[in-house]
Amino acid sequence: MTPFEHFKVTHLSPSQINDMTDCVNHWMVGRIMNKLPKFTGNSATARGNAVEHALYQKLYHNKSDDECIQAGIDNYIGDMALKPDDNKQKERDNIEPMFLQLAEPLAEYGDPLRANNPREQHEVNLQLLHYPRMIGYLDLKYHTHNMVIDIKTTTRLPSSIPDSHARQGALYAQATGARVRFAYATPKKFAIYELEQDQIDKWINEIRCTLQRVERLLNLSKDIKEVVKYTIPNYASWAWKDPEARKVGFEINGY
Repeated sequence: MTPFEHFKVTHLSPSQINDMTDCVNHWMVGRIMNKLPKFTGNSATARGNAVEHALYQKLYHNKSDDECIQAGIDNYIGDMALKPDDNKQKERDNIEPMFLQLAEPLAEYGDPLRANNPREQHEVNLQLLHYPRMIGYLDLKYHTHNMVIDIKTTTRLPSSIPDSHARQGALYAQATGARVRFAYATPKKFAIYELEQDQIDKWINEIRCTLQRVERLLNLSKDIKEVVKYTIPNYASWAWKDPEARKVGFEINGY
């Protein structure tokens, strides 16, 4: 039995890999100890989901821009109905311009393959050595281009693919054998970047090394409380932003 199996880690995801990299202490407290409150989203994540939903209406269902935008807003209203958030109106206002930034550029790629599920995303699976199976979800998949495109909305346009997205993209590329691009949209600009093959190899190697080190940590003890003592909480990480999560972190880590 591997250490991952002992601690009942049956599968992983790109977001979990990023969590391990950013703060393995947070990953252990949340994923293995199951002590952290479940993240249910905020105005920024709801805005991202809304823009994706609006783009799906355009690319999969050929609806008008007005219909797509309204569908995105309706999706956002549903997501945020019971969530107090100071940025609720601001992010709602970002849905239309972000959608318009990407609608035409993505339409130029032609018709993406339909995903046969309510999420309208493609599930991918990847087995890296003996580690838990990696499961992720693709936004757009194009058979004619042998390409996948992941949609990202942000208030500040990156000049290149951020590391966290590159890890995600490398896993998608390894799982599908396809080229991977990221489509970024702000209310005023957009950019589309491709993850090059040498970068894919680099990030896959980093992910393997990360899993190897986490496995060694988990092998230190059969008691996760003891294992956590060998890790350092990075409270500067976004993962600890939630006050309730930080409170749990302080209690478990002692500071």
